[in-house]
Amino acid sequence: MALWQVREVLNEISKKKFEKLYNISLEELYEDGFLGDTGLIPHYLKKSLDLKIEKYSNTDSFPKNPVVFLMENNIKEKLKIIPKKSVNYIRGYVDAFDYSDNLVDIFDLLSKYGCAVITLPATDYPKLFKKIKNKKELYINALFSSMDDRKNIKEIDKKYLMPIECKCICVVITRRKTKSVLTCLEYSDVYTDEDDVEISIDKLFKNELSISRKKDKLNEIYSGELVAYKADSIENISSLYITEDLSNKAKVYENTRKLKELGDFHETDHYHLFIYLDSYDNEGFNQDKFNKNKEEFKNAFRSDKENDDFSDVKESNLYKMITFSSKVADYEPNPIISQIDDVLIFKQTIIEHECNLLEILRPIDWISSHHEGLMADSEEVKYLIMFLNEDTNNDYLLRYLNSYEGIQKQRKVLAENNCDINSYREIDMPFFREDEQASIVSAIQNSEKLSSELESLAKNILENPTKSKEVDKTLKDWIIKLDKLSLDEKIITLASEGESDKLEYKSTFSLDIETNKKADYLEHSVFKTIAGFLNSRGGILLVGVNDSGQIDGINEEVRIFDGNNEDKFLLRFLNKLKSKENFGQKFFPFIEYRLVNVIDKLVLYIKCKESSEACFITKQGQELFYSRQNPGTIELRGNEMVKYINNRFKE
Repeated sequence: MALWQVREVLNEISKKKFEKLYNISLEELYEDGFLGDTGLIPHYLKKSLDLKIEKYSNTDSFPKNPVVFLMENNIKEKLKIIPKKSVNYIRGYVDAFDYSDNLVDIFDLLSKYGCAVITLPATDYPKLFKKIKNKKELYINALFSSMDDRKNIKEIDKKYLMPIECKCICVVITRRKTKSVLTCLEYSDVYTDEDDVEISIDKLFKNELSISRKKDKLNEIYSGELVAYKADSIENISSLYITEDLSNKAKVYENTRKLKELGDFHETDHYHLFIYLDSYDNEGFNQDKFNKNKEEFKNAFRSDKENDDFSDVKESNLYKMITFSSKVADYEPNPIISQIDDVLIFKQTIIEHECNLLEILRPIDWISSHHEGLMADSEEVKYLIMFLNEDTNNDYLLRYLNSYEGIQKQRKVLAENNCDINSYREIDMPFFREDEQASIVSAIQNSEKLSSELESLAKNILENPTKSKEVDKTLKDWIIKLDKLSLDEKIITLASEGESDKLEYKSTFSLDIETNKKADYLEHSVFKTIAGFLNSRGGILLVGVNDSGQIDGINEEVRIFDGNNEDKFLLRFLNKLKSKENFGQKFFPFIEYRLVNVIDKLVLYIKCKESSEACFITKQGQELFYSRQNPGTIELRGNEMVKYINNRFKE
């Protein structure tokens, strides 16, 4: 079977998969009682908006509870026979692959107080959003979808998750402008309170809903609760599901730049990319060869090839096209191309209903073939070529974009821009001096080399164990050093996660920022958090990170009280820690602490294990007992404390 035939079969299978999953998601909205004639959403919308549906019950063109299959011809037909602004309620759905830009025209039928409840694939929602935004007197007021078991899922099961683009999204559209959009994208009859649905819909149209200010939208979505976001703020469903909130990380870096500031981008195609790369010979870039390739391409793809008389086959345009295409397919890079260090290639393989990451290639890694040529001819592949500025290291740029953080940013920018290849120009990333970029790349390369060496060492130890003790001691020393090196990245990640029952932030240890003086109550706040962790399930305290996750550092405190001497600060902290008012030495095995430099900001990292016995600390001569409750530390007294201690520390 030919490659193009296999490709078509695989694409068809992919489309069938998309269609099947979307239909299942649609069915779940009905089975959960969310949609349908008696579903929660239609019922409470009609009740809240006081919709009078009965008056249309005898109208053949629009029955009492209309269901509209929103295909292009269907929309045109309805618009011909139904007066504009005459319908109180429209319920319809867009089938997989049936979205058309004239969908928005059906809403012209809505009366002043009318309402439309439409279901469509998440991948089509951004198109509808843009159309509604450009339409006068039409507004998206609410978004709903069913739960997909995403919360607390194990890594091994993630391959079975419903792809976001396949989710069926229920969109509520009216002529009433609301200050918020009500959402419940993981609806469940277990986690979502039916009374909340009624109350929230009623408050929505009265503009009484409180808009969420939380940074961690993901956990809000997973909760199954109804959440209000600012109107017109949800342009894309997929972007809400990006698994990392990157905003805090971006604040840590002193200097960030967009990719478009790091070089010049040019959109190109398969053939012109070949023309450029094939123009390199052993001496470097050959302008004459470049011009010759351009002329061959021009002759091969002339628009008048259908007028060939074939009197001389080799001079015919068709022959020239086939010859040039074969030349492109047989392309092998000249080894000198490996020396090109100022160019990156971004390749996008287009699949109608999917939004895949781009491949980011060095010129030496670009491969051509007959199959690639066929895909290029059918516009299934697009390219961007980036010519980097002199101060940008291509290896650093490539490694960052392929890092976890880089991949998340790629996904986000694609999701927000309908998978447009040019959106890559808008990705922002931390930017450093040339020597710093080189050091980062060198450190990564050395870590990769070390990983390979350790793998070989492990195999050798099993085969020759005589030096295992010596090797073990050396490795333990390495682990301690490596742990210190990687802790700054861990702190950056923790600062972006938000506080929880096992994670808390404190801006300072003992410095009152307003008065620049020591404050005992601040120290007590740190130690009561440590006690809470010890008495509960353990946890991490970051001192030098404010409540919003911004890494401010405690540099000023170390300067004022410890003369910029980090060892003096740690000694001061240790003395406070082991004082009789606090923990004494018996709890030391459960407490680990380090002062870590996180991009020139000092953070006191305190990691606590769960203690084997109850821990009390003293304040003004009184012993106090603390435990953790998400996401804070509370004091327990009397019977409540006794009951907790008996349950937590029973032998």
